[in-house]
Amino acid sequence: MIKTNWMMANVVNMAVAAEILKRDGFILPSPRCFGKPVKSFNLDLRPKAKIPQWKLVLNTLKGLIL
Repeated sequence: MIKTNWMMANVVNMAVAAEILKRDGFILPSPRCFGKPVKSFNLDLRPKAKIPQWKLVLNTLKGLIL
């Protein structure tokens, strides 16, 4: 008998759980917030700053020199 640690989230455990839920007819509803569909679960509110290519190269070179 193989012991399974169900507290670990891995591909095998998730597949077994999904198969059991599917077999028993359990269907997750689509994610919603105040009745509106949730597009993303990304909670990062910081604006995305684009770093110029030259600055990335300069930082890389600094890292190699220092």
